[in-house]
Formats: sequence, structure tokens, C-alpha cells
Amino acid sequence: MIGLDDDAEVTGAVEIDGELILLSTETGQYYCLDELGTLIYKQLKAGVAIDDIAKHITAVYEVDFGVAKADVLALHAALRKSGCLA
Repeated sequence: MIGLDDDAEVTGAVEIDGELILLSTETGQYYCLDELGTLIYKQLKAGVAIDDIAKHITAVYEVDFGVAKADVLALHAALRKSGCLA
């Protein structure tokens, strides 16, 4: 995943082979999310609770709930900071 460290309003998004590319035409910055990042992004946009997203990840991948939740929280914070999520 490319870093999400700029304040940007996402004005376009396209999914290619399970990966999501978010584009801010305002800043010219783009952000690429891998398959798991795309899943998390879509669930966050749909209003799914962070704990529920982490539980889903632990059911699909061999990862501890605490690690999954920390990763979801980190991506959530980065997406909010970048303006990709409200």
C-alpha cells in the first residue's frame, strides 16, 4: 500500500484485480490498497464496526484478533487523515 499521509479528497476510485486505487484530482495524489486494504476500506465505507471487520479478517486469515484490530485501526486512521474516509 502506498502511504496515506497527505490530506486529500478522493475524487475517483477504481478497482483492478481486487486492488483499489483512490485518486485525488485536487492534489494529484493516488493511493493503492491491496486486496485486504480494499476489503477493509469497503467495509469501513459501509459502516461496519471495526471489531466486526477484525473478526472477519481472523476468520479468513491466520492472524490474532488483536493484530487484525490494530491493523484495521491503523488503516482507518490513515484513510481519515488522507481524507479518503469521513
